[in-house]
Amino acid sequence: MRLSSNDYKAERKQMRSGDGNIILKHTSSRLQKIRKNHPERYAHMKKKGETRVRISRSELPSGNELSLMTNLPDRVASEELAGLYYQRWEIEKKYHTLKNKISS
Repeated sequence: MRLSSNDYKAERKQMRSGDGNIILKHTSSRLQKIRKNHPERYAHMKKKGETRVRISRSELPSGNELSLMTNLPDRVASEELAGLYYQRWEIEKKYHTLKNKISS
């Protein structure tokens, strides 16, 4: 998934490179939205306490940063992750058109 510039700022600052594994702590404030919408998932995540994820950062042609969070292993290159994201994004745009722009 793509991260906004405000997502997981502290963890991203601790990264030593543009691609690495980090641990996301399941703090109370982070779990609040999950608690409200998915109580069963909330209980599981609270018990687990943390999740290990991979964050890959790269620069877009516009100069903006592209940050992707994934559970794919390190053997998948960060360039490959960006390519997969863009392929998926094209699919999402088509779903959006079908769902919201075409009226029956």
